[in-house]
Order: sequence, then structure tokens, then C-alpha cells
Amino acid sequence: MTRLSHRVIRALYDTLSWYKQNAGAPGAQRVLSLHKLWEELHALSINISKEAWEKFQEIAKSMGIALSSDRRWLFLFAVETYLNMVIRLIALSKMGRAPRDIQDYVNAIRGMRNVFSPTVFEWVHDAVNDPSLHPMVKSNLEGSLNTLVWVVYNLNLLPVSFDTFRVLYQGVLPSESRKSLGEFFTDESLVNEVLDAAGFGLTCDRIKEAYEKWRSGERVVLAIDPACGSGTFLVQAIRRVFKCFDAIGRVPPDIQEFVLDTIVGVDINPFAVEMAKLNIMITLAEEMSKRGALAVPRSVRVYWADSLARVSKGRKLYYDTLKISIPALMKFAGTSSIEVPIAPGLPRVDVLIDRVFQYAGQPSGLAQLEYWLRNAIAGTGLQAYYDYILNDLRILYNVMASIHRSGNSRVVELIKNALVVQDLVGKCLFVIGNPPWVRIHEQAPHVRDYLRSNYRWVSQGSSYNPQFARTRIPFREQFDYSVAFLERGLEFLVDGGVLGYVITSKILRSSYAGLMREELLNNYKIIELRDYSLYPRPLFQDAVNYPLIIAIEKSRPGSNHRVRILVANTAGDLRQFDLPQSELPLEKSKPRSPWVLAPERVVGVLRRLQGRSRRLGDIYEVMRGVMTSANDIYLGSIHSCSGNVIHLKLENGSIVDVEEDLLHVVVRGEDIDPFKYSWSSLIIFTHDTSTLDPLWDSDQRLVLNTLGLLSQNVKARAVGRSVVYEEKLPLKPPQAGSCVQIARSKVVRVFNTLSRQGLAIQQATPCVVNVGCWKVLRGNNPVIDVSIEARTDQNSCIIEYTVSNLRIPNAPKATLHFLNNLDRLLGRDDYRASLPPWAIFRVSPDKFKEYRIAWQENAMHIEASYLPLKVDVDVCGTRVRRLLIPLQTTYFIVEEDAIRAVKLLLYFNSRLARSLVKLWAWSARGGYYRHVSYTMGHLPIPDLGRLWIWIHGLAKQSPDLNMVAKDIMEKHGEELERELIEDLNITEEEYNELVEYGNWLNEHTPTTALEGVELGEEEES
Repeated sequence: MTRLSHRVIRALYDTLSWYKQNAGAPGAQRVLSLHKLWEELHALSINISKEAWEKFQEIAKSMGIALSSDRRWLFLFAVETYLNMVIRLIALSKMGRAPRDIQDYVNAIRGMRNVFSPTVFEWVHDAVNDPSLHPMVKSNLEGSLNTLVWVVYNLNLLPVSFDTFRVLYQGVLPSESRKSLGEFFTDESLVNEVLDAAGFGLTCDRIKEAYEKWRSGERVVLAIDPACGSGTFLVQAIRRVFKCFDAIGRVPPDIQEFVLDTIVGVDINPFAVEMAKLNIMITLAEEMSKRGALAVPRSVRVYWADSLARVSKGRKLYYDTLKISIPALMKFAGTSSIEVPIAPGLPRVDVLIDRVFQYAGQPSGLAQLEYWLRNAIAGTGLQAYYDYILNDLRILYNVMASIHRSGNSRVVELIKNALVVQDLVGKCLFVIGNPPWVRIHEQAPHVRDYLRSNYRWVSQGSSYNPQFARTRIPFREQFDYSVAFLERGLEFLVDGGVLGYVITSKILRSSYAGLMREELLNNYKIIELRDYSLYPRPLFQDAVNYPLIIAIEKSRPGSNHRVRILVANTAGDLRQFDLPQSELPLEKSKPRSPWVLAPERVVGVLRRLQGRSRRLGDIYEVMRGVMTSANDIYLGSIHSCSGNVIHLKLENGSIVDVEEDLLHVVVRGEDIDPFKYSWSSLIIFTHDTSTLDPLWDSDQRLVLNTLGLLSQNVKARAVGRSVVYEEKLPLKPPQAGSCVQIARSKVVRVFNTLSRQGLAIQQATPCVVNVGCWKVLRGNNPVIDVSIEARTDQNSCIIEYTVSNLRIPNAPKATLHFLNNLDRLLGRDDYRASLPPWAIFRVSPDKFKEYRIAWQENAMHIEASYLPLKVDVDVCGTRVRRLLIPLQTTYFIVEEDAIRAVKLLLYFNSRLARSLVKLWAWSARGGYYRHVSYTMGHLPIPDLGRLWIWIHGLAKQSPDLNMVAKDIMEKHGEELERELIEDLNITEEEYNELVEYGNWLNEHTPTTALEGVELGEEEES
């Protein structure tokens, strides 16, 4: 069907484009409003990557469409509209209602609203009946759609299954786009693992119990998926229901009704909702046909709604209210919530919302609303409070009017469906699914604010802070979307119900999930944890992830409750064990701390060490190397020399001239091995080697500072080789229009100040800006050029200072290089106007001291080396001494005592330390761990003063701490290990069990007591 699908998508796209170009046409407003609603919903739930858009452009090109950036959303809307039509055509055919042409299709859909709810994709229904649509466009649309309907009508769809549609969907959309749009088909093996892990909830006994309650008229929800996607979890749950009754030899005649009533899905994406409905209907048809019956679903309980919407009751002085909060409302109504009065005489909340929306679309709607309200509450005893209720309804009316003006009436359905979803809270036996994994920085600001305000586990202060005495953790409070879905999922459960999710494994150890971990530990029974953080699992087709399967019972844990844990290593081998729930936190006194998934004896060793040790982060400041955020501009190797000018070949391949004394040695994390380091690049180090301050001409800095531009409130951007500093000042009403005068007054004051400090100010001509242009000089030497433009923007005065001729002192070659890359430099995330453009980030004197013990950020285990402060470098035949500068993939501490530094080297490279860190470190792809400040700061450090005293004499034999420590390790490894075991008061058996578990996770079992050179060489090979 590829040629036909391309033809239909092209016709749909051409129709949408015509409406876009003819927005004044009678039918255009409704079509475009549905497109706008669809696009806004995508912004809530989906982040489309650059690679995905490129793929869409390729697909469009194959259809003869040159897809511009402003039309790509139209094209994607056309693609999803096509897929939605195919879904519905298949469903109609499976139910014996296959249409023969497009008008037959439209009528069939409208006649089965119990199954097919209105969707944004029904713009097609309007288009094919729109007399204002261009005849040629309309003819092409109708012809293409009639062909599609006729082809599907003539297909034998009896063998069509859930898997068949998956193949169709994946054939239309390439893998890159499916990943961005949201892979709707979760891998079935992983789905079944979730259901097995949470099998405590979905046993056959539970299913039969739910059936009997349902038969007796009790409202019961067997299973709900709050982010159901295509319904994969719901499909597997349905199959288990049928299998259960097959096992007992009696399939009840009303099993279809039971399934349709008690299996529920919710999704914010309207396309996903349609897919889920189809897949449930197909699954029912398959299961019923196996038993000689026909599936004729009266309705499918899959709702287009936001599971994270909040509905709460309130109380006014004389009546109740219901507050409905949904993030999507912000886009269409300027508010994320509405409040609806509940009082005698007023209809049900959903009916009242419909009524107010109906009035909001009429010219005299508010007057009609007032008249209706007066009659509605007549005789109820609330007439005295008419004005209060009317005021609430006026506010609601204004919100509905905003929605009506936007043309997105479907948002009203989203509001009402929030009530349906809320009615499921506390009524579900089983919550299942794969909620979206989206980090907070990928969400719109209003969505982040909404979640922080409405979900405790992602609110301000919900993170875990280890509160190290010395190490500073840069806590920017973040969270993952899935944490809010976990909190919400537990709310849906009845007491004793079970939640089973496949979720990001980061929640086990990340700082942002602290409150979640604390409350799960204290208030819920954690049934099972399956940790795949080291082993890739195909979450979707073409999408590999490292997930966690978590099963939780909604009941308080007993003191003896144990958690069933399965951990996969990098080879995919599973190790299973039980652990007391109270033993999960890394630090028992801090229930927000990361969870440790390890056998109980291993955890026991950890507890013993924690009692006899101090954390590394409490003794030392764990620091990160410097960061350029543009390595290809700063890093390179010597190509050739001309006197004191080096021709440097940068990492991007270009060759630039740089003054020789600016070049220093850089070491990356991957350059560090046990007891050794290497380097291959030089860095243009634009900082004073004594003070570590950024290099900056003192007079230029004086001018900018006096102008007030070196401030966090000032923004900077590049225009050619000049920097434009933007200052925004508030304007009070009487000052309106006086922005230029304000700027000129400021300039006079500043220049008077500079003149008193020996600088001369000359006006420059010609000048095309409205405040003025000046040259600043020191004697006859030019300092800087400044031109100033001012404008009024609403209640603000915007002053722009264009500054030219910035320079690095005594480095014209390097200056030219950086000015040629000014736009990149000022666009770096960490850049602030208070810095010179060429500044390197995270440079401080604390990082340039003896003795630095450093390790890789990403490695299979800790690999530590001593980094000297300076090294000798051959620069064009001359031996010079240069700083050794660690980059941001290197972490380190500074220990000013050489002997203690040697001991730390030995300890960091020991099997004990390496195995310990793996218990709580964040994992990365390929069996690597992230040894960042947060991770390493928790490492227990033995009392180095009393440990290994006999090595003091050996440690003084050479200034090269790496050579000293390596030599001690090779000659005295077993002796070091024995004393370490004795000092920590653990047995050799316990020690070996800890080390064996660490090796099993991602390494070969080492042959030496403390890993040394042999293992390092093996890894390199």
C-alpha cells in the first residue's frame, strides 16, 4: 500500500496547505483550529528530534513535497490523519461495517459514537463536505480517500491482528520519527515481564474475584493503563483474562462485557487513543472467535484525557465547587484550571460545563447564562447567593469564551474526560504501563510549573541532597515525567491493589527521585524490582533502553517485608535475591538516598563499612575539571611553529595561530588509567596562570564595568566580531518615550567617571544609532569602541551597547581566533555577560594544587591516577613547563599530604572501592558507571592515618606518586588487602562476596587481590 499511502498523505497535505493559505475560507477556521489543538497536544507529550524532522522531509520529498520548516507540522498532521483513517477502516471492517466510499465512511463513524469518539483527525469529514474548498483540491482529496476506502473494503481482514497493524504503522513511519513521536508499541516480552512481576495483583483468583463483583453490580476496574499508547499492556491483560477462564474450563457468556467495563486506558495523544481502541477491538475479536463467538463491542473504555489532570473539591461559604486543573488549558485559555460551582438546582458538572460553553459561543451568551441561572436555583434556597454563584460562572464563562475563540472546542472534551478519569481514583485493582520518560528540561515551562504544584514527588524540595560537609553538589532540581505518573498510578489503586510499571532505572539512584523513594519505603509494599540498568532491553522496535520494572502493592510494609529483586548484568545474566525493604537505602538514616540492589550479605558489608568510615564528600571536595563547552575551538595539537606563534591544528581540523605561552596540557577522563595518565591535546588557556582569572584588558574591563554591563542581568550576543550587551530598565508611565534621554544621561555620568580615571572619550563619526558612538583611549592608545542604541518596549527601556575591539592582553593572534568564533562563544550555556567571551568555565585556584588524585567520569570501575600540577612539554624543540589541566570528564580531589595521597590512590584502585561504588552509582551504556561528585562523595573512606602505616617510608622514595603507588601495589598487594579487611572489621569471606558481586555486574573476575597493571592492560586490549 506504499504508493496508495503516499497518494493519500499527499492529498491530505495539499488540502491542509490550501486551508493554511486560505484561512479566511468558511471551512478553514475549524480545520485549522483542530490542527492547532493537535499540535499543542504534541508539545505536551512529544519532543520531535532534529533527525526525525529530517526523515519526515525525506518522506515528503519522495511524495513530491518540498517541505519547508513552517509546513512540517502540517505534513505530520496529514500522516497521522492517514494512519487514523486506516485504523478506523480496519475496525469498521472487523465489526462488519466496512464502508464503500468516503461518505459511507463518514456516516459510519458518526453512527457509531459509542465506539468512535470525535477526534482532531475528523477535519477530513469537514473537508470532503466543504463547498468552499477549491474544486481541484477537493476532487483530488475525495478521489484519493475513495480509493483508500475501496481498497480496504476489498481486503480480507479476518487474519488482521494486533501484530499486523503494528507492521503497518512501523512501515509508514521510519524509526527516527517513531522514537520522537512516541513508540506506541511496547515490546510484548517486556510487557509480560511487568505483568509477571506484578502477578500478585493480576492472578486468576483476582480476575475471578473482580468478575464476581462486576456481576453483582459493583463498580470495579480490573486494570488501568494511565499512559496506554497503542494499548499493548491492555491487550496482554485482556488475553490473561481469557486464559484465566480457559484454565478453569468455563468462559462466561458475558466475558466481552466484563472486559470492556473493567479494562481502561487513558492517553493525552488522540492518535494513541484511536490505536488502543482498535487493538482492544481486534484482540476481543480474536479471543471471541477462538471460542466460536462474535465480538460486537458497544464501547471501549479508552479515554482521551490527561492522567495527570487534578480534580479537587472545594467549599465556598454557601456551596461546594469542583476545581479541574489540566496543563493543556494554559495554551488555550491562559489558565491551567477552572472552578465549577456545585449547588442544588445546578446540573451535573459535565453538563454545566457544556451549557456554559454553549452560551460562550453566542452573541448574548452572558445574559442568557444569567437568566438561566436565576431560574435554575429558584426555590432551592440559594437565591440569596445568586451573585456569588454567578461570579463563579462568569469566570468559567470567560475561560470557555477563550476556548471558543481559539476554535478548539475539543478541549472541552479533555476537561470533561478529566472528571471521568478522576472517578477512577481509588477504584482500580491493577495499574499497569510504561509511562513516558521525559526529563523536566524537555517540557514546556507551564507544564513543569503545573507538575511541581500538583505532584509532591516532583515538587520543590523533593530531591535527595547528601549534604556532604566538603563537596558541593550543583543541585538544579529536576525530575522525570515518569515520577509524576508513578505517584498518580498509586492514587488509582484500591487499598491492596498493585501497580506494575516499566520505568526509567534512573529513579533508583538519581537525586531527583528522593521523596518518591522515601514514601515508597515508608508507605507501600515494594513487591519486585527488576533492574536492567546495565543490560539493554528493546523497549520498542528500534529503541533500546535500560529500564526498571517495578511492582508495588498499595499497603503499608510490615517490619519483615522483603522485596524480590532481579538484577541483570552486562551479559544479560540475571541474579535473583530477596532484601528487607528497610535495607534498600544506601544510608538507612536517609530514606531518600539511592537504593542499593545487592544480596543481603553484600549490603551487610556496606553497613559495617559505613559504621567505621567517613564519606569521601565529607573529607574532601570532589571537583570536576574545567569546561570549555566548545572543545573544537580550544583544543588541538601543534602543526608547526613561527617564533613564539604556534600554528595549532584544532579538533575541527582547522589551523589557527596562537601565542605559545597560552598553550597548556589538557587531560581528559579517558586519558586516565590506574596509576597513570596520558595526554594528546593542548588547550588555549585564556586565564592567568597565577590567579586563574580570565585574561582581560584591564581598561576594557573598567569601561564595561562602569557602564554596568558586567552583570548577571545583562544579556550578550555576537554581531560579527562585536559584542552587543543588552540592558533592560523598567519604565514608569511618566517616563514613556524618554528611553534615549535615560541612556544619554547614563553615558554622561559614566564618561565623567572614566575621565577621572585617566581615560579619554572621543565621539566617533559617522554614527547611525540614536544615543551615540564613542572611542575610548588611554593617552593615544585605543582602548575600546562603544555605540549605544535605545528603544522603548512596552514598560521597559532597552539599551544596546555594541562593543568592538575586545582583546586578550598581549595575544593578538588568539584574540583574532576567538573573535572569529564569537557567536559560538557567547552561545555557550554557561556563558554570562560578566565574563570575557573567551573565558573557560569552572576554573578556580582550588583545582590547581598538589596533590590531585583524579579518575574518569565514565568507566567500568574507578580508575585513579595522580595528576601533577605541571608537566614538561616539547614545543617546537624547546622543553617548557606547562599546567596540566583536567577537562570536565575528569573528577578529582586534592590531598596536600603526599603520603595520604598515595594511600588514596591505592584505595581508589582497590577491588573494595570499585565494588562499593557500583552499588549506588548511576549506570551508563555499555556497563559503564558515572563517577561524578554525587556518586564518589558517598564512598566510605577508612582512617588513612592508622591504615598502612608501614608504607610511609616507601611513599617518600619518589615525587612521582603514580610510580610509587604502582610499585607498592605490585609488591605488597596481598598485604595491603589483608590489612584493609582487618581494619574494616569484616571477614575475608564477606570481602570476597562483595568483590565477586562487583565483578559479576560488569567485569571479568580479577586474578590479583588489588587490581593493578595486569587488569588495566587487559581492558586496554
